[in-house]
Amino acid sequence: MAYSALENNHIFPLAFETSGVMNYWLAVDLVSEIGRCISSVAADTRETTFLFQRFSAALQRGNAVSFLPTFANSEV
Repeated sequence: MAYSALENNHIFPLAFETSGVMNYWLAVDLVSEIGRCISSVAADTRETTFLFQRFSAALQRGNAVSFLPTFANSEV
């Protein structure tokens, strides 16, 4: 099944607090379980790793957007 077919049938809303702290083990368990579900549909065992990478990049982008205004008026 292609990813394009998944988005027509499923909605995956997720929200993460970027300025707070999540319980490490619960967060890892949650993402791992989501990755296992995606792996079973996509038939690719690397999906959990890809999911962790996507979350990491999304959090980094979100943090950059959040902190960018604080650097706009600073003298370097």
